[in-house]
Amino acid sequence: MDDRCFDDFVRSLATAPSRRTVLKGALAIAGTVLAGRSGSGVDAARRPLPSPTPARCPGTQHWNGTACSCDLGETKCGPACCPNGVAQCCDNACCFGTCYGEELCCPAAQSFCSMTNECCPPDEPHCCSADGCCANECCSGINGLLCCDGATPKCCGGNGNNVCIASGGCCSDADCEPVDGCTAGVCVNNVCSTVSACSGATPVCCEGTCAECCTDNDCPVCDVCTEAHTCEASGLERCGDQCCSGLEVCCNGANGNLYCTTCCPGIHQDCCATDGDCAQCETCDSGRCWNPALHFPCGPICCDGNNELCCQHDDGSHYCGSSEFQVHCGEKCCALSEGCCQHEDGSHSCGTC
Repeated sequence: MDDRCFDDFVRSLATAPSRRTVLKGALAIAGTVLAGRSGSGVDAARRPLPSPTPARCPGTQHWNGTACSCDLGETKCGPACCPNGVAQCCDNACCFGTCYGEELCCPAAQSFCSMTNECCPPDEPHCCSADGCCANECCSGINGLLCCDGATPKCCGGNGNNVCIASGGCCSDADCEPVDGCTAGVCVNNVCSTVSACSGATPVCCEGTCAECCTDNDCPVCDVCTEAHTCEASGLERCGDQCCSGLEVCCNGANGNLYCTTCCPGIHQDCCATDGDCAQCETCDSGRCWNPALHFPCGPICCDGNNELCCQHDDGSHYCGSSEFQVHCGEKCCALSEGCCQHEDGSHSCGTC
């Protein structure tokens, strides 16, 4: 009974009604309470039960009624399903290749090199401890397995001291038959150990091989020794028993001896010791008079022949003008925007005539 119904009941008693009236009121209140309780029970019975939440599985897994699972022929791997015989579980992820480290995977087209902890591409399938992935087989060297690749794909040697050499190279004298022997991985003729073992066109013993030369000193004057150990001309002028440099010429001395110098007296007209020995606008360089800048005399001064003009002031003094912005007007130089006028007395002036 709520507070309002109870208060009404008390007031009714205070007014002293008849017993029949009181009994009717009590029965009415009890009926109201019972009706309210009966109504709430009916509503609860009519309310539908909530639907169960369907199970959710990660990745490609599905609910089999009791747990998340994979299809037949697959293995659970964290949230994924890995096909058996095709992929392996690599720290909760499918690896279609070789699994290494934590969730690190080399694709199936690559191979794993455990020595250097890297994936090798298909064109470098071999794993060498010293160089990692290699296109050719590894060569056991002093510092581990070497990769014989590129210009030196062949491995040769022995006792852990192997080296990589060119494909056509040799590892021993037996690889060079019928020629004389193997030197530094190359088959060579005329293998030698002393100078006396060499003669004829190859008189020098160079790195175990009889050759024409080993250094420039083995060649005639002004010739050089090439990498193939043959003598070739250097392009410099030979002067008796010496070789003249690029700026020198070979001169015949008074006693008939040949010598190198920059200028032969009596033969060349531009020999000099100082600039005073040269013509105006020339300089003395290495015993010869030169004018590399193409300077030309302009009174007592020199002007650049590439971009200057020789001009004269009204007082007769000279100066170098610009060939780009000026033109000759008699002995004068006028701006291109000005005119050049010749007067009756033969003199010239710049301006409008």
